[in-house]
Amino acid sequence: MMTRASVNICQPGYGASCALCCGSHNPASTFLADDRAREDFAALGTTGPVQPEKMHCGHIGYLDRDARVIGCLVYATERPPESAALFESTCRHFSCRARDVLSAEEIAFAAQLMGDWVYYPLLITAIDLLRDMNRQYRTPENVPPSVTDSVKAGLRERAREAG
Repeated sequence: MMTRASVNICQPGYGASCALCCGSHNPASTFLADDRAREDFAALGTTGPVQPEKMHCGHIGYLDRDARVIGCLVYATERPPESAALFESTCRHFSCRARDVLSAEEIAFAAQLMGDWVYYPLLITAIDLLRDMNRQYRTPENVPPSVTDSVKAGLRERAREAG
C-alpha cells in the first residue's frame, strides 16, 4: 500500500502548482480571463473542460510575483470568516485521487519534470503514465527532451478528449 505523500501536491515546488480541482483548466474559469493564464492555457489547444467536475472557482490566481505559480487566493491568505462557506460547500468535498495515491517521490518527479501549472496537474492525474515514467527514468534529469515533448503532446490530446 502507498503511503500518503509528505509534500503538498498542490504546491510541490520546482515551479509546479495545481488548481485543477478548482477549475484552472476549464475555459469557464475566471482565472483564464487573465492574459498570462490564457496564453499558458492556449498551449493545451483545448476549448473544453479538462476536469470532469467542471469547477470554475473565482479564487484561483497567481501566488507569486512572476505569475508562474497558481493556487487558491483565499487559502493563501488568512481566511476571512465569510470564506468558511466556500470551504464547507466546495473545497471540503473534492476528492483528489492523485493526492490519495501518489508518493512524495512521484509528486516530486512530476513537479521537477513539468515545472509549471499547465502540464504538472495533467501528469499527476495520469497516474499510470507518471508511475511508468518514474520507474523507467528514476529522475527527471534522465528523461530525454524528446520523451518530455511526447508526454506533453499526449497530455494535450488527453485534455482535448476530456473537453
